[in-house]
Amino acid sequence: MSDDDRKPWMKWYPADWRADPKLRMCSLAARGLWVEIIGYCHEAEPYGHLVIAGCAPSLQELANLVGVRESAVRAALDELEAKQVCSRDSDGRIYSRRMLRDKAKAEADKLNGKRGGNPKLRTEEKVEVNPPVKAHMPEARSQIENLTPLSSSPETPPAALDVVPLGVDPAKPSRLTSEAVEVLAFLNGKTRRHFRPSETTLKPIRARLKEGFTVAECRAVIARKFRAWSGDPKMAEFLRPSTLFGAEKFAQYVGEVPPPEELSNAS
Repeated sequence: MSDDDRKPWMKWYPADWRADPKLRMCSLAARGLWVEIIGYCHEAEPYGHLVIAGCAPSLQELANLVGVRESAVRAALDELEAKQVCSRDSDGRIYSRRMLRDKAKAEADKLNGKRGGNPKLRTEEKVEVNPPVKAHMPEARSQIENLTPLSSSPETPPAALDVVPLGVDPAKPSRLTSEAVEVLAFLNGKTRRHFRPSETTLKPIRARLKEGFTVAECRAVIARKFRAWSGDPKMAEFLRPSTLFGAEKFAQYVGEVPPPEELSNAS
């Protein structure tokens, strides 16, 4: 971050802080840690990420920074991630979604100011004078209705064609796929691995989400199994999508996750 971009202050919206339901479900200890992290994210490059001197701090380093035990930081951070208060990028670095949105808006406002103000009030693009051609004659409407789409054949009834609703991007991934990618990114961040978002890795995650489990429950299972298995080289091998999100045991794993108050007090 250049000296011109660095600011000794940041905007704070107390009403938004108190109204965030995900944050309110966290313990006081977790919310306190998040305030500390936000402060470091404001001074970081890239902005909004928990990066100090170009590197993401380890749990022990973060514990030293905030002045508490590593176990307390681990429990509070697991709680924040399970409630989706914070996110991780593809490199496993923690970041604030709100801070990134605020920065993007500020940059857009700055750019619009250089261009002359509100972009909605400017007419830089040429507007066509003539309106779109519409068929007003009855015979013209009947001709349009009788046209056969180029992608169909005389033997294929129009109802059998794939129709994409207006306003829907056919290239945009489905909600389940987007949520599965988010869960996979969380798993990569916790384990420092690089599972690719392929059909093989996303299929079991999508299946559990389709059954009604939430992203928060998936993240909580990952966090709990990481704490239980990461210290054992043999069990650490099972920190993978096919094992964590298997149909037979996932419901059991979700049931093993302690309530938030127990998680925040874990040592």
